[in-house]
Amino acid sequence: MMIAPPRKNSCKVCGRPSGGEFCDLHLEAIRRLKEHFEIWKERKGIGWKDYLMEISKNERTGGWVKEAADYLIRENR
Repeated sequence: MMIAPPRKNSCKVCGRPSGGEFCDLHLEAIRRLKEHFEIWKERKGIGWKDYLMEISKNERTGGWVKEAADYLIRENR
């Protein structure tokens, strides 16, 4: 069975068609992760990777954000 290479314009998280590196949904999720990180960093004194792991484990976190956080952890970004 042959596996197709990723399409040039597909989301790196979910593979959906995109105009760049991420689809609109995951791009927004990553934007929000970055935006809220400063608040967590000030209040909890944690780093980026620890923040992403906490977000990923949080049962109240939405699916798009969890997928984006898991991708960023996996890719060490």
